[in-house]
Amino acid sequence: MAYEKQTWIPHIVDPNKPLIDPKTGKQAIDPNTGRVLWQPVQEGTRFTPGRMNHMEEGIEQAHILIEQLAKEWGGNFVASPNGAAGFQFSHDGLTVSWTAGIAYVNGRRFEVPAGSMELNPTQGQYIYLDTDGTMKKTTSQATAEAGLLLWYFATDASQVITSTDKRKIITPDTYAKKEEVVMKEPGKGLSTNDYSDTEKGKVASHETRLQKIEEEMGEGTPFQTTVLPGMNIITVPRSTPFNVLNIKGRTLINLLGRDGNCESLTNLSSHLNVNVTATLDSTNKSIGSKSIKVTLNAGATSGNTVGAFFNLPSTTANDYYIFIGEIKNGNATQARIGLPNVGNVYSMFATDTTKFTTVYKKFIPQTSSSTYVALMVEGAEGQYAYFDALRLYKISEAEYNAIDNMTPEQIAQRWPYVDDIKGVRNPYIIRYGKNILPPFTEWTLHANTKVQSSYELKHTKTTTGTYEASIFRLPAVAGQTYTIAGDIELSGIVGSSGQTATVEIYGFDKNGNYVSLVDNWINENGQSKVSYTVPSNVTHIEGRLTVNANVTGTVTFKNPMLNIGDTPLPFEPQNNDYIFIDGTFHGMNGVSDEIVVRDGKVSGKLKRFEEIALDGSLSWEFFMDSAGWKVVRTKIPTGRWPYNIYTHVMTKYDGKVLVNKNADTFTAADLFDLYVNDYVYISIADTDSGWPEAWAGATLAKATYTTLTRDATAVDMIKAYFNGWKWDEANKRWFPINNPASYSSDVDYVTNPSNAGAYPYRLLYQLATPVEVPVTSEGEISLHEGDNLLEVGTGVVRREHANPGLSLPRYWINANGLQSTWFKNRAEKILAVYKNEIIDKSWTIWTNTITGYGLSEAGVLTTDYDPTAAYSASYIVLDKYLYTAPLLDLQCEYKTKLAGVVSELAQDQADTKTDVDMIKAQYARKQQGPWVPAVLLNGWVNYKESFATAGYMKDEFGFVHIKGTIKSGVTTAGTVITTLPKGCRPKEKREIVTACFSPASVALLSIYPTGDIVADIVPYNTWLSLELKPFLAEQ
Repeated sequence: MAYEKQTWIPHIVDPNKPLIDPKTGKQAIDPNTGRVLWQPVQEGTRFTPGRMNHMEEGIEQAHILIEQLAKEWGGNFVASPNGAAGFQFSHDGLTVSWTAGIAYVNGRRFEVPAGSMELNPTQGQYIYLDTDGTMKKTTSQATAEAGLLLWYFATDASQVITSTDKRKIITPDTYAKKEEVVMKEPGKGLSTNDYSDTEKGKVASHETRLQKIEEEMGEGTPFQTTVLPGMNIITVPRSTPFNVLNIKGRTLINLLGRDGNCESLTNLSSHLNVNVTATLDSTNKSIGSKSIKVTLNAGATSGNTVGAFFNLPSTTANDYYIFIGEIKNGNATQARIGLPNVGNVYSMFATDTTKFTTVYKKFIPQTSSSTYVALMVEGAEGQYAYFDALRLYKISEAEYNAIDNMTPEQIAQRWPYVDDIKGVRNPYIIRYGKNILPPFTEWTLHANTKVQSSYELKHTKTTTGTYEASIFRLPAVAGQTYTIAGDIELSGIVGSSGQTATVEIYGFDKNGNYVSLVDNWINENGQSKVSYTVPSNVTHIEGRLTVNANVTGTVTFKNPMLNIGDTPLPFEPQNNDYIFIDGTFHGMNGVSDEIVVRDGKVSGKLKRFEEIALDGSLSWEFFMDSAGWKVVRTKIPTGRWPYNIYTHVMTKYDGKVLVNKNADTFTAADLFDLYVNDYVYISIADTDSGWPEAWAGATLAKATYTTLTRDATAVDMIKAYFNGWKWDEANKRWFPINNPASYSSDVDYVTNPSNAGAYPYRLLYQLATPVEVPVTSEGEISLHEGDNLLEVGTGVVRREHANPGLSLPRYWINANGLQSTWFKNRAEKILAVYKNEIIDKSWTIWTNTITGYGLSEAGVLTTDYDPTAAYSASYIVLDKYLYTAPLLDLQCEYKTKLAGVVSELAQDQADTKTDVDMIKAQYARKQQGPWVPAVLLNGWVNYKESFATAGYMKDEFGFVHIKGTIKSGVTTAGTVITTLPKGCRPKEKREIVTACFSPASVALLSIYPTGDIVADIVPYNTWLSLELKPFLAEQ
C-alpha cells in the first residue's frame, strides 16, 4: 500500500494579544509547560500518537522498498558510488587486511570500516560479510554465498599462497545501461508499452547470462597454485584437468647417521653419565621399533642427569644448524636434548607424559668442533623419559631465520627424521572423489559384520555391553568441515532407548590420542548424518558406523558418504584420481633436480645431482696402507663428472657423513675425495673393515686360510667390505657388520652384492652439466566442481613385483605371517593389485591392520587366483625415514574458463590418439628382441650345429627366455654354466628342472640374482637342455 502524505499546519499566535484567563483575569499560562499564552492567529496540527505511528510506518515502508530494490536489482553486492569499490584486500603472512567499503547484504546497507583478520594455516577459506554486517571467514563456499562473498584465500603454514577476488561490484551506471537496453522511446519497438516489467526482468537476466558466456569464451590464463605435503583443499567453479608444473628436489642429510633412530645402545653405553641408566623400550617409540629410555639412578637429583650420546662429525663455525628430537616424558619433572660441546646448545623442555613431542634448538657454532648428544632428564631417583628420532641438519640462512615463526609441528614436518641421506623419492598426488570413503572391503570391520556389497554392510549384534563399530581412518585438514551420512535399516532390535545406531566422526591427534567426536543416533529406518569441523590439534579422523552397547539385533548400513563441507552430498562410490612419479629428486645449496613437463604431462627429470651406491658391484682397487686405516678407490661408474670439488657428500654403512678432505693426502680414516682422474678415494678404519694392520693388499691364499672357499684377492676383500661384511682375522672368515652372530667363509657369497650384510656407502654430488633423463609417471587428475581433497606425499612404489602366498582360504600379498609375500618396504597402504599389468579388482585390500607387513595387506580367494599370472602391486611406504625426504611443496595449475577446459580436453584427446597410433605402429612392426649368444663357461659348449645354440632374449614384457642344447662341461654341483647380464636377472634364486643325456635323466639348474646359471644336479653331460621356463627380469 502506497504511503499517504499528511500536511502539518504550524500554530501561529499574535504576540501583542495576550490570552486572558477568565477565572483570574490575567494572561493564561499553559499548565504543562509553564509558558504564557497568546491569542492564536492559526490553529496548528495536533501532535498525536496516530500521526507519529503513521510517520514510522512510512519510514519502515521506505526501508523495505530500498531492501527490495537492492535484492531485486543487485542482490548481495559491493556498492561503488564514486567508481572506486571498497573491500580491496592485501595480505602479509597469514594476516589479511581490507579497505573500507559500502555493501548490501540481503537488501541491507552496511558501511564497513577498514580492518584485518588472521587466516587459518594450510587451508582454503572464504572471506565474506555476514547478514549482521560482520566480516567473517569460512571454509564453506555455500556459507559465504549466503552473505556477501568477497575474497578467497589459500594458505600454507605461514603465508597466503593464492588469492581470488570474488566481489560483485555495482556502479551508478550499471542500471542506466540496463535501462538503455529496455527503456527505448515510444514507437521504437522496445518501449514500456511493448514489454511488461516481468519481461524486462527476463531481458536483464539474458544480458547477465550473455555476459557470463562472453567471459567463458576466452581460454584465460590457467590458475596456478601451490599444494603442500599432506591434505589440501582446492575449490574450482567447474570440473577441470589438473596439471603438475614443477617439483623441486631437496636433500636431507642427518649428521647423526643412523644412530639417531635410537634402535641401539652400542654407541651410548660407554658414554653414560653415572647418574643415569639407558635401556631400549619397544612400547614407547616415535619411529622404528624402539626408543631409548633414560632413567635417573639412585641419588640423582634434578639438573645433573646428562646421558652423553655418540661422537659427531665436527660442526662448522658460522654455519646454520637445527638439532631436533622427539621426547615422551615418563614420570620425570622434564626432559630435553643438548649438544654441550657446541656453546651449550639445549632444546626446550618436554613435560608431556601422554605422547612424544618435538623439541629443537637452532644454533650457529662460533668455532668448528666435534660434539656429543646429551639426553637429559630432570627429576628424582627412578624417574625417566623416552628419546627417539634424533637428527641434526645443516640448513640455509633463510630457513634458520624462519624457524622462530614456526610451530613444533611445522618444524617436524619440514625436517623429519631420516636415516643418513635422503632425497625426495617417488612423489604422488591423490585426488579423492566426492565420496572420501572407500568400499567396505578397505575398512576395518567389526567381527560381527558381513559385507553385502561394496557399500552395504550388515551388522548382527548378539550381546549387549559394548559398542560395536566398523571404522575407516584418514588424514584430515585442520579447520575444514567434513560431513558423513548413511542410510540405516534396523531389524529385530531389542533394548533400544532411542539410540540404536549412528554414523559418526572421531578426531585424533598426531599421536593417535582421541580428541573429540560428533554423532547422530537414530532409532528407526532412515538417514543418519552429522558434520565435524576439525580442531587445530586433530590430524586424523575416523568415519564410524556404530551400534549401541545396549541393543541386539541387525543393523544394515548402506551408501555411507563422507564429503567436504557442511552439507551432505548425494551418494556416489569413491572415484579417486592420482599421479604417481618414479624418481628421486635431490637439492642442495640452492640447486635442485626438477621435473620436465611437456604437453601437461611429466616426461622426465632435469638431473643436477648424481647418487651412487658404492657396493661390491663396482671395480675396486687397493691404493695405500697406513697405521690404523687404508685407502681404496674406484672410478665413478657413470662417467659424469662433478660440478666442483666441494659439492660432494658421502655416507658410510652406518649413515655417518664422511669428511670431504679436498686435499692431496689422507691423514685419517673416514675421509674421501674425488680426483680429476674420475677416481673416488676412501679411507677406511681397520676397526671398521677388520683388516689386519699388517695387511696391505696381498691375496689371502686358501692354502694358508684353509676355511676360505678359494683365494681372496685384495679386490675380493674390498668388495666384501662394501657389501657390508667385516673380516674376522681370528677365525679367518667374514660376518655381517650389523650381525656378528652370523658368518661366512664363502668368498663368492660375500662378494655378491645380493648378499649385503649392511647398508652400502653412498655418494651424492652435483653434476658439472645437468642432463635430462626419462622419468616414469602414471595417472591423471581432474578436479570436480566444488571442494576437492588432494593428498600430496612421497614414497609411492609403483607396480612392485608381488609373490602371493597361500594361507587358506586366500592367497596373500604382504601378509605379516608369510615373509615370502612381503614387499621390499613395509606398506602404509596398498593402492592397487595388478594381474599381468591390469588392475585386478578381485583382491581385497586391508589397511590399518596388524596382520600386514606394515599396515596393509591384500588377499584374494583361491577361486580367483591365477597361478600362471604375474602379479604386482602399488603401495605407499610406511617407514618414510628409510626411504625419502618430504616435499616442501608442489606447483600445479588448472583452467577456470570453460573454453580453456574444453581446449585442454581436446588437446588431451588428440595426444591420446597420437599415443595410441604410435603404439599400434610399434606393435604392428614389433619383433622379438634379438637372441644374444651365451658365453659358456667351465668346459660347456654348444651341442651340434643342427641344434639351437645357447642364448638368451628379453621380450617386450620383461620376461627372459633361454634356449639351446650344450655338452661336455663340468657337472660338479655349483659349477657356473653361463652368466646373464644386468637387466636379465631375477630378484630371487630360481630353480628349474630340465633334461640331460646319456642316459636320459632329470637335471636341476639354478638361476641366481647375480645372473649365474649354475648346475645343481646334472648327472650326465652328453647333452644338457637349456630350454628353460621364462622368468621376469627384475634387476
